[in-house]
Amino acid sequence: MLFDQPVAGRSTVSKFLGHRGRRARLEMSQVRALADDLTCATNRAGHAADLRHKTEERLSQTHHEDLLSLLRQPLTYAAQSIVLEHLPHAVQTEETARDLLAGLLAVDFRVTPRGDHSDPYAADLHTRRIARMVRWFFTWLVDPRTTKYQVPRLTKYLRSIASSDAPEDHHILQELLIDAEENRIPDLPRETWLAVTRALYEKAHAVQRH
Repeated sequence: MLFDQPVAGRSTVSKFLGHRGRRARLEMSQVRALADDLTCATNRAGHAADLRHKTEERLSQTHHEDLLSLLRQPLTYAAQSIVLEHLPHAVQTEETARDLLAGLLAVDFRVTPRGDHSDPYAADLHTRRIARMVRWFFTWLVDPRTTKYQVPRLTKYLRSIASSDAPEDHHILQELLIDAEENRIPDLPRETWLAVTRALYEKAHAVQRH
């Protein structure tokens, strides 16, 4: 399941050590080729089962920094989902976890909008996908690992989500603030929550003026 990983804290990194093994870095041309293969592998119109299997095998051995590079590529919704499924398994050490957090904030990570808005089943899967992403990213990565150095970038990241009109960003904020269980709300720095509150206030007043 997407992001179906423990979210308790730092000690859970040890549970990923079964995936240990040096993952070779890719050239940028290889990252682009992998992104192209992912797109082809998720094309329902083609006979892509074998390609998808081979692509997932490659992803299971891909370095976390190359997974981040893949997320910078223009991926389809289905292709991004596959990359995200492999992201938690790339966390093999505490250093990797901190690296991954810094990398996701640096690329201003966003969830790719889903394509089919008419399918209620797809809409439900999308909602659950965002819920899992928020739980894994904010509770497991952000909460216990944000350093003072990263607070400004985290604050900017969440402020941009709070200011956004994109449905995906709205879902992230709703899951983070409203739908989450009380003990799942991450303990973020005061200045970050203040920036989120201001952004929501300014957006609400901008709507009222129009």
